[in-house]
Amino acid sequence: MKKFLLLFAFISFAILPQIWQGQTLNPPYRLNDVDFQTDVGMAVGEGGAVFMKNSYLQPWTLFRTGSPSDWLNAIDMHGIDVWMVGENGMVLRWDFSSQVWTQRQLNTSENLQDVLFVSPEIGYIVGFGSTVFKTTDAGQTWVKTNFNLNNYGITSIAVATDLIGILGSTAPSATESQVLITTNGGLGYFPITVPYVGGIYHVSAPSAQVLYAAGEFGLLKSTNGGVSWLNLTPNLPGYAYPGDMFFYDNLKGVVVLNSGIIYKTSNGGLSWDSETIFDVGTGTALGMFTNDLENISVVGYGAKQAWTRYPPIELTLDSVAVFAGDTVKIPLRVSKVPAGYHGFSAQIYLNNFSPKLQFIGVKPEAGTLMAAHNWSFYTNQTAENLRFISYGSEPFSTNGILCYLQFKATPPDPTKRDSVFIRFDSAYFNTNNYPVITNKGKVMIKTRFPGDVDLNGVVQAFDASMVLRYLVGAITLDPEQLGNAEVTNNTTITAADASTIAQYVAGLIPSLPWGNFPDAMGTPQMVDVNYQPGQVIEVPVYLNETDNIYTLEGKISYDVSAFQFEGLQFNSQFSGAMREINPVDGEVNFAIAALQETNLSPNQPVMKLRLSYLGSLNGNSSTVTLSKLRLNEGTELINAAQSQILIVTDVKENLQIPIEYGLDQNFPNPFNPSTIVRFAIPEAGYVSLNLYDLQGEVIAELHSGDLAAGYHYITVDATKLRLSSECISYKLTSNNFTATKKLVLMK
Repeated sequence: MKKFLLLFAFISFAILPQIWQGQTLNPPYRLNDVDFQTDVGMAVGEGGAVFMKNSYLQPWTLFRTGSPSDWLNAIDMHGIDVWMVGENGMVLRWDFSSQVWTQRQLNTSENLQDVLFVSPEIGYIVGFGSTVFKTTDAGQTWVKTNFNLNNYGITSIAVATDLIGILGSTAPSATESQVLITTNGGLGYFPITVPYVGGIYHVSAPSAQVLYAAGEFGLLKSTNGGVSWLNLTPNLPGYAYPGDMFFYDNLKGVVVLNSGIIYKTSNGGLSWDSETIFDVGTGTALGMFTNDLENISVVGYGAKQAWTRYPPIELTLDSVAVFAGDTVKIPLRVSKVPAGYHGFSAQIYLNNFSPKLQFIGVKPEAGTLMAAHNWSFYTNQTAENLRFISYGSEPFSTNGILCYLQFKATPPDPTKRDSVFIRFDSAYFNTNNYPVITNKGKVMIKTRFPGDVDLNGVVQAFDASMVLRYLVGAITLDPEQLGNAEVTNNTTITAADASTIAQYVAGLIPSLPWGNFPDAMGTPQMVDVNYQPGQVIEVPVYLNETDNIYTLEGKISYDVSAFQFEGLQFNSQFSGAMREINPVDGEVNFAIAALQETNLSPNQPVMKLRLSYLGSLNGNSSTVTLSKLRLNEGTELINAAQSQILIVTDVKENLQIPIEYGLDQNFPNPFNPSTIVRFAIPEAGYVSLNLYDLQGEVIAELHSGDLAAGYHYITVDATKLRLSSECISYKLTSNNFTATKKLVLMK
């Protein structure tokens, strides 16, 4: 069961563990080089000693010893093979598969300085006396490169491609430094004189063009395969006697000095970050392994013989916002947990949050690391400090939210905006043996000022307009603005909030917030419309009930490839209302807010979408959809109504011949402003089509004259014909056929 323990406590001081941690070996052999493959590492040194660790986070243990005269200088781990070279031509091989040591003879007594395998089959061994050996059969046979030049003291090797590589060498003189370049896979090398930096003891070749060379007194870089060199030393204060150097791509690399200073760059040496591995005079760094800028292992000799960089775990409190008087849960995040790490406990001390925040409790909710691993916890709080400890038998080993910390915002003046940083006094996991970096959290305490959307301390008509612009997608509002915009106590931002703010500014209501906004019960209706060339299409939207209409908001969608938006025309009763329209890619977002009830008639459209035809419609009809609509603060209606736009001309003929006379019902019906009348005549002849009022008098002649046999339709435009009656009949006469039907004009 989770518990709280409330005790009186004083401020606690804890020492943050160091990023670099050293180890005294047993026995304390001097180590010259180190290499890793996945999590397994090996280090070599004096007395033929080989130390090993099975995880980056584990200590080094002795794996092999030799005679006191043995001396291993370098190691390379590749696949199942580990190769080690040293003094007097010593070459050792360890086979992980067979767990067998073998010693190879290369017919040399020179001091071997470096070994490198670039594939399981191809490898190099280099050393003093111009010694360069190459194998192409996984070390079964080694072929020596013959130098017809000086007796080079070759110190190191790096290979960029199958053909291109570089050798470092001791300085030929007190004024000259040299590297050796191969462009034929090691068949031959040619010397390159570089700016004088003493002997070149470490080289790196991240690519065929970009090469690095670390000398006794300077670091050099080439970007053209060794033709010319740039001296990077001025960017490295105190540079002298590098213990090792490696670049794992063209830009990112690490240099460690004998003195225990390590330099890291991520921009090819233009700038560097430095870290201190050990105190000056307590050790000497000789070898290094790294494949990134965070996980680095260094070996050497002194008070300690091996040092490991532990990239810090990060513990972060999120920055959040909360209204004064409300509670907020702040995630406590754990990140950058290294592979192989297991956290069994956490000890965290926080301060600086009181009196602006009141601590409520720890919330190990579902999905948090504490809940997932069933950790217990205790808290101990004083006026301004919080001690929080948590632990469990099941450890965490991944990133995630450790838990939530809940606070209540209690600022001294709740009417003023405020903020507070929650700082870590200390934080660590387990026994404080792994570094933890903390990032404080910021809580912004917002004020509730209903109607003040722009946060300027005054409620104005501009605030109402901001609400409408937000609703149509023209602007965004932050959480505090949204909190102030909601003034009708329904937790949703609608055009009714804009209306209420405007009513308050106009003196129609006494205060904000103001609840109980009137309900509107209407449902939308749309009618089909016809298009004739040269017209602007008007698609009307009606409401079947128009009582209590203060605000409307929503979206109308149309085919943007066939039509161009010309405007959204609102009923004249909204002439005094605030309006916002935002047409984007075939969608027209709209919001309208009146300060008083709008006197609408059910027979009058609330709005009309005005479009022009682009002449590119595939077919003769297209759908316009009222895809969203909200009246006042009612439920948002989705796909509330539709209208079909039919592309027609005044009189059209169909080449098919009907077998009998016929007069169809007009479509649409009711209509406003236009409808289509279709009819069929099986033989050519005189055709009369007229409109009649309720008294049977002809009020419009639609057609009078001969027509060919076929199917025909005629557009009836109430605007052009100046029709006033709402109920009309139309009559077709042709030869001996007569038919009459009724149509209804919606006003």
